[in-house]
Amino acid sequence: MAGRYEFSPNRVFGWLLALTLLEVVWALVWPESWSTTLMRTGLVVFALWRGYLIFTYFMHMKWEGWICKGMVAFTVPLVAIILLANMPDTAFNSTLKHPIGSQYMEATGEVVGIEQAATERRYGDKRFMKEH
Repeated sequence: MAGRYEFSPNRVFGWLLALTLLEVVWALVWPESWSTTLMRTGLVVFALWRGYLIFTYFMHMKWEGWICKGMVAFTVPLVAIILLANMPDTAFNSTLKHPIGSQYMEATGEVVGIEQAATERRYGDKRFMKEH
């Protein structure tokens, strides 16, 4: 057992802390003359690296068998499918007839923006208050 690697949560925490600090410095010190695509790519790489460390050590996947790893592998495409399925709704929100966040006012039967709905419900729309 002398050659076996022992899990050290403090070591992994140190790596996570260092990666987080590098990510913050990467974003704050980035010169404006350089490509923002390269900056964003670097931030995604740091995030994936941190996620890998968390997944491998804190979720104990390093020591799991292929069956458990195989079951977890289905979540990555599932998340991608859910994000891509919602993308048309969120990407074209400004062109929709009733943007996301619009509220249906039962008292008047009209669809209003979220700010108007919050104002009417907060201060008490008399038509709305009578029916409820």
